[in-house]
Amino acid sequence: VVSRTDLLHEVWGYDRFPTTRTVDNHLASLRSKLEEDPANPRYLLTVHGVGYKFVGDPVSEGGPADAADETSPDS
Repeated sequence: VVSRTDLLHEVWGYDRFPTTRTVDNHLASLRSKLEEDPANPRYLLTVHGVGYKFVGDPVSEGGPADAADETSPDS
């Protein structure tokens, strides 16, 4: 899982983060290009309160990723 702060710092070199939608806008753009249904992503997932993660094997209903705790930073 990569946090919004880490992405802003490492990708765009931001040292301060007022209220930026940079990460959200770029993820929305990537999802529109990579995901079959961007509103229900299978590859670029949001881990609420933590950040974002890329899943190489897409999440499917009833699959192993459904059993994982999505809020854990270790997932």
